[in-house]
Amino acid sequence: MTTPVQYAARGTELQKTLGNPAWMNAHAGEIEDIFPETWTHVKNLDGPVIGSKLKSLGIDWSDQEELGMCMMVFELSGIIKRDGFLVKKGSSRILIS
Repeated sequence: MTTPVQYAARGTELQKTLGNPAWMNAHAGEIEDIFPETWTHVKNLDGPVIGSKLKSLGIDWSDQEELGMCMMVFELSGIIKRDGFLVKKGSSRILIS
């Protein structure tokens, strides 16, 4: 069965990281630490720094669409929380299998 995370990463380099449950479970805390602890408007996030940190973890997104897909995967897996244009690190992660 394909999980939503695996579906989102299908057919891209992201399949090796975001589409890999073992990789996601091993790195979820490191990804979560990239995001602020308090609700922050997306305009106030440092996109280039976030993107660079994700790449340093091996999440090889290639364009803005894939970076947006990464954010969706992080929200689906509980790594981040989103409320409209506000985001913060998640307080409870879903174990991905």
